[in-house]
Amino acid sequence: MGVRGDAFTKPSVYHPASVVHIFFPITVSRSYMVTFMFMPIQTMHINVLYSGSVVTAFCDEEDMLKAIYFQTSEMQRTFASYPELLLIDATYKLNDLNMPLYVLMSVDGNGESEIVCLWLTQFEDKETITELVQEFKKHNSRWSTTECIMSDKDMTERHVLSEQFPQSKLLICLFHTLRSMKREVSTEKLGISQGERWYVLGDSVENGLCKK
Repeated sequence: MGVRGDAFTKPSVYHPASVVHIFFPITVSRSYMVTFMFMPIQTMHINVLYSGSVVTAFCDEEDMLKAIYFQTSEMQRTFASYPELLLIDATYKLNDLNMPLYVLMSVDGNGESEIVCLWLTQFEDKETITELVQEFKKHNSRWSTTECIMSDKDMTERHVLSEQFPQSKLLICLFHTLRSMKREVSTEKLGISQGERWYVLGDSVENGLCKK
């Protein structure tokens, strides 16, 4: 259910401008964030339109905040112009409550990455990620033309993306692949010498893509 900003009778922490400040900057005071997170609200799904932006708060059965979806009209236009490739990754330790920030990006005609959506979430379970992906599809009609999605190795996230974007090829980025190689190809786990480890990792070590 959607509620416009002028329909709010709850404290000003729910004003869309206040929600924007959670993202810009990401680091906010603990007292402010806790007030937003745990103030009971009356709707399970709040949608606010503010200056062309979409801010959606997802709540659980006890009306406690689970996640926030944020997308400006400029982000929507960017994705509509370059929907073929979607990059998605979670960034951690950007706020003092340790809530992961998911950044969704497209690549423009100059090969530059452009942010097209932001998610701030308390949970990374299948239900929450599915709700966020469905919200993205709701506000971005060209999602069906996305040909390729690049994400990290989180299996829950990848499973949801495969379900919600059946037409898209799902890839894993080079950074996460090499980081996993570095972690798994170890002298302790495989019982090999340090020289053998460096030989297996090969060019990724020599080129600085994977640290020794």
